[in-house]
Amino acid sequence: MRRATILTLGLWLTGCPQGSTDDTDTDTTTPTETADTGDTDTTDTDTDTTPTGDTGTPTEPTSDLTFDLQGAWPGTAINLTRFDPESGAILDELASESVTSALHTMAVPDPDGLVSLDKDDPNVRGAIYTAAAFADDDSDGVHDPGELYVGLAPPLLLFLEVDGAFPIDLAGLGLVEGWNALLVDDKSLEVLPIDDIPLPLPEASSATVRGTYDEKAELRLATFPITAFGQKSWPAALVDDALGATWEITVTDEPPLDHQITGSPYFPDGSAVVLVGGYIDNDDDDTLTLADTIAYTACTPEGDQVSLTWLPQSDDLQVTVFLGGTWGWLVTLTEDDFIVLPSPAEGLVIGPCDPPKKP
Repeated sequence: MRRATILTLGLWLTGCPQGSTDDTDTDTTTPTETADTGDTDTTDTDTDTTPTGDTGTPTEPTSDLTFDLQGAWPGTAINLTRFDPESGAILDELASESVTSALHTMAVPDPDGLVSLDKDDPNVRGAIYTAAAFADDDSDGVHDPGELYVGLAPPLLLFLEVDGAFPIDLAGLGLVEGWNALLVDDKSLEVLPIDDIPLPLPEASSATVRGTYDEKAELRLATFPITAFGQKSWPAALVDDALGATWEITVTDEPPLDHQITGSPYFPDGSAVVLVGGYIDNDDDDTLTLADTIAYTACTPEGDQVSLTWLPQSDDLQVTVFLGGTWGWLVTLTEDDFIVLPSPAEGLVIGPCDPPKKP
């Protein structure tokens, strides 16, 4: 999910979402012509001979970025990590330090190794970063394996470096040379102040599903963890109740261990995937057991099966970025692709989860 945002920012910087090539051509010509003049080298030479106090160890240029940590920040740290705008892959870490207050300022070094963000204009270089908070268990200000990420700044951080005149199209977006904090989607780009960058530390999310049942048969409403299929007994269901014409399930707490997945190539350890549906209580004990029969599961009106998925906090930044910093319960479609539905998910139907036949 967040990977798509990183890729979208890359498109914004090359002008693709705006759909205008005329402005881009004009803007990229101006800095190129400025950079190609022969006066630049002479000016630099004169400037270099003027100062007399440049001896000693050079200092690395830095910029202040201030983060507003929204939640339980004590014991956390922040790191800034660079991402590839074309693939969304993690590249390297720029800075990391322990948090000392809810409004925390980091003196961040200006990054080197910047790359051209537009193949048609090599004079504009930059890098895209994300800021994340993690539980700094050993208080060393550095992320170690096993330390869970607890928050992700919604804005992406863009560092820009320009040779010559600053391009008009980038200035029109509100960007400046140096650091920029940006909220991005397919339709808009919003620039936020770098001295007040939000960094929420969310609690686990809850999830709600609700819908209808045609009551053709007397069933009980229950949850079915996928870890139980093929086992010798059913674990206690998160919900087990009479199923009526309308129904609703809300899950909030971490699922018990017998619901949690381990050793899966598709889900991190500690995850859970739970189906929702109706079962025939064959032994009339008002409890889901192996003697009972699962009749139907919950589907969208289009016939897609719906699951409740628990995703724990992770020590893997790529997982955290993919989830946009959220964790806890999500409403998902039971498909190969990980598709998240808004919660509450309404209008669901307990019945056969087959796509409707087209006329």
